[in-house]
Amino acid sequence: MNKKERIQGVQVIEVVQVKYLRGSGSEKDPVREVIQYWDLSGKLLAERDSTLIEQTTTNMPDDLRSFYERYFL
Repeated sequence: MNKKERIQGVQVIEVVQVKYLRGSGSEKDPVREVIQYWDLSGKLLAERDSTLIEQTTTNMPDDLRSFYERYFL
């Protein structure tokens, strides 16, 4: 049986985007850009840490890394 995924709705909402630098500058904790998205009531919705993305993609096969970078970065 094929599972079909259907969009149940789309909504444009207001969020606050915060960009800042994180890290001490050491090899284990390099300085990098972090982007956070917050709702207007102060709840953290998502965070994008560039070091975590690099760690995630390091051991990926080239074709998968290319797909990931194209659609998720």
